[in-house]
Amino acid sequence: MNKTGIVISYNYMNHDPGLGHPESPNRIKAIYESLQSRSLLNNSNIKLYEPLIALQPEVKLVHTEDYINKIKVLCESGGGPLDLDTVASPDTYKTALLAVGGGLTAARKVLEGEVKNAFAFIRPPGHHAGFSKARGFCFFNNIAVLAEYLNKVKKFNRIMIVDLDVHHGNGTQEIFYSSPYTLYLSLHQDGRTLYPGTGFPTEIGIGEGEGHIVNLPLPPGTGDKSYIAALKEILYPLTDLFKPEILLVSWGFDTYHRDGLANLQLTSQAYTEITGVLLQAASKHSFDRLIILLEGGYNISMLGNLTSNVVAALAGLNNVYREPELAEDVGIERYVKRVIQDLKTELKRIWGPF
Repeated sequence: MNKTGIVISYNYMNHDPGLGHPESPNRIKAIYESLQSRSLLNNSNIKLYEPLIALQPEVKLVHTEDYINKIKVLCESGGGPLDLDTVASPDTYKTALLAVGGGLTAARKVLEGEVKNAFAFIRPPGHHAGFSKARGFCFFNNIAVLAEYLNKVKKFNRIMIVDLDVHHGNGTQEIFYSSPYTLYLSLHQDGRTLYPGTGFPTEIGIGEGEGHIVNLPLPPGTGDKSYIAALKEILYPLTDLFKPEILLVSWGFDTYHRDGLANLQLTSQAYTEITGVLLQAASKHSFDRLIILLEGGYNISMLGNLTSNVVAALAGLNNVYREPELAEDVGIERYVKRVIQDLKTELKRIWGPF
């Protein structure tokens, strides 16, 4: 069994934060169209699934009942803003439940052995949402609910979350800041230069969760070579030490060099190589169990090709959309190497040999 699962639905387009908002319903349309045009929806290596809507008790694994009801009532009354960037429409509550359900559907298909790995193309995204706070386009924290479900219901005790969105997942970090059963690794653009202004190496967790929060902030201009080197040099030893039973990924495609909301410089083929890194990490300790949830990515014209590169790599297909390589500034490359080394020094203090 080497199949890859895709969870996707046109119903994810029902959440509409308004004309001109970057987190547009057209993101799902673009992904669908690319998967179809690159023959990834009818490939024998790939299975397609409709998401099941999450039940309120599942969402309550992370979020307070008052907060869940606040979103529900707001949407029933026509919607409105929860902060400057996070705007609910009448269908947002149901769509956000479906986003949580998409992650749970992907996990169930992997755990039932129907597929080896899965990518859930869900929206609205989730990694900025806290226990009782919507922010950064996010309402419910999809990956946090999935991790809590795997721990509380499926009894997994070592769950690794890798966050590859260009923005730091401050909500996910907040939720698991004292958790001993999760290990959260985030690669993101330096918080001194980008929303939400968090995600520094000094943020390491507290109590039983000390050392289980690992942040690797990258400078604007970081390209394929430095990004992939950083991921390998931190992810591989961490998985050797933590030995995760399952690998979860919050993947935002706003790291792309023409995204518009940030300043990292990844090209399309980088996403293929990053997928290979994740597959290798999952194969060593996690029985190949790899579940990816969509976060950001706002270049509508390219989002489909970027995500399709990942699906093709997950399914072992040589179906890669390539661009001309971008030269990376030598100064940035040196800076990233120093960031990696400094982080390794801190991790050695907590974890021992690294």
